[in-house]
Amino acid sequence: YLLKALKNYSLFEKPVVQEISATHFLDDFIALIRDDFSQKSIRIHSVISEKDISVWADSRALHHIMLNLLTNAADALKDTSLAKIVINVTRKGDWVEIKIDDNGCGISDTDQQNLFKPFFTSKTTGTGLGLVIVRKMLAAMHSHIKIESYQGIGTTVTISLPGKENVWPKN
Repeated sequence: YLLKALKNYSLFEKPVVQEISATHFLDDFIALIRDDFSQKSIRIHSVISEKDISVWADSRALHHIMLNLLTNAADALKDTSLAKIVINVTRKGDWVEIKIDDNGCGISDTDQQNLFKPFFTSKTTGTGLGLVIVRKMLAAMHSHIKIESYQGIGTTVTISLPGKENVWPKN
């Protein structure tokens, strides 16, 4: 498992970035995971501020990123009644923000300081590479991640991707 995670760490060295519809991507992605999350009694709700929002991204990398972030959210919701995840997509100037909110256990202040350190994990089965890989993939696509969390309340993960209005560097 650790070797597989390490392999994934370097998997997307050069993403194939193209304009993709965040709206269609999210609809397809949620359709793929909804049943699995429903079996865990987790409701997923999406809010998209406009009819169609496009971003510059590698769709395979974005799929991997979203799967990792939603898996983390599901882990945080393990002992939560009325567990839910809300995915919100909004345009912020030339950028598109995808926010993933959960009402799970939250992350302690101490753990938040270590979230992007390789091999740091608070999970018994984790490798501590998930968020490191996510941040690396996002950086390769000129994108960003921010995490806000409060213990006992939940976590908000925000990824910022270049919108289609953004000029993608060709080099």
